[in-house]
Amino acid sequence: MQGYLVYRIYLLPLCPKMKSIVTSLPFCICLCWLVTFGLNYRNSDPAKRLLTWFIATCAVLYGCHAVYFNEEETLLSRTLYTFCTLSVYPLYYMYIYVLTTGKSLRWHQFAVLLTGVLGMVLVATDVSFAPLYIKVVALVQIVIVLVFGLCRLSAYNRQIDNFYSETEGYSLRSVSHLLVLFAVTSMSSAAANLIGREFFLQNPNYLTVPFVIFSSMLFGLFYEGHRPGFPVRTFIADAEVETPVNEVDDTVTGQNEVLNERLRRVMTEQQMFRRQNLKVTDVAQAIGSCRTYVSKMINQEYGMSFTDYINMLRVEYAKEQLRGGAADETFEAIALNAGFSNRVSFYRNFKKVTGVSPSEWNGD
Repeated sequence: MQGYLVYRIYLLPLCPKMKSIVTSLPFCICLCWLVTFGLNYRNSDPAKRLLTWFIATCAVLYGCHAVYFNEEETLLSRTLYTFCTLSVYPLYYMYIYVLTTGKSLRWHQFAVLLTGVLGMVLVATDVSFAPLYIKVVALVQIVIVLVFGLCRLSAYNRQIDNFYSETEGYSLRSVSHLLVLFAVTSMSSAAANLIGREFFLQNPNYLTVPFVIFSSMLFGLFYEGHRPGFPVRTFIADAEVETPVNEVDDTVTGQNEVLNERLRRVMTEQQMFRRQNLKVTDVAQAIGSCRTYVSKMINQEYGMSFTDYINMLRVEYAKEQLRGGAADETFEAIALNAGFSNRVSFYRNFKKVTGVSPSEWNGD
């Protein structure tokens, strides 16, 4: 019955005022976030500044979108729509690039926006193949941004996993998920363009779902970008700290076993894993090697990243404490004693290793 009612409501024709609200929703969200980011623009890092320009482009794009669906389109709005359509994907990839490298963009890197300029010129001069050019270029851009963006984010996240013992606030996995959502939503938009915007003009009741989806996706992208993030420059600075002692030549035959034994000793006898905010450089210094080799050795010998290796040892230590009769109210103390920075991290990693939460674990 409920499904039938939703179906009937969905098919009800939109009144002009409601259509204006629905079609203006993505623009309003972009505008609100643009004001939010713009107020802090001067104090923002390069990534957030670039994201601000991305939001501004989205605002113009969806503003032109709203103008079209309210049948008030002009040549200016049509050309701006074309430029923004072919600029949002390159701008988002630039944002990911800055986010994962900490580098500022050079002016020549903005040359990728020339595809949007060319599209704008083709539309302004009313060239017959302009619509095909826009669709093909936009589709290629979506695929390129998705593939190369995910590769860059995955490489960055692997570095984080092999450097810090706990990755909360460091990894960009949420950005990866949002990138996939962005690409899927964009693909849906491309499919809608193949159907033709004229179809939606003639059937305005079909506008509600896509515009709500676009609005939700945009809000998620901007919200994630606005949250206080881990500056990659801090990671770069941490990664430059290399002060090994009693250094071993990693290329000499048999040194693998020597370093592996040193690693086992500092973890089992000294229980170095219990140190909070432990980094691979700390371990490398303790066993007399470099961080690159230590993380590589852990990957090969144990088949896991540095963070998984350390947190596995912490969970095993916590399990021993629980076997000793620790009560539920001591979970937080056990977590801190094992090296976890907080109870949430302890619960998540405990369940990841054992498959159950600490309260459900029976001591097996």
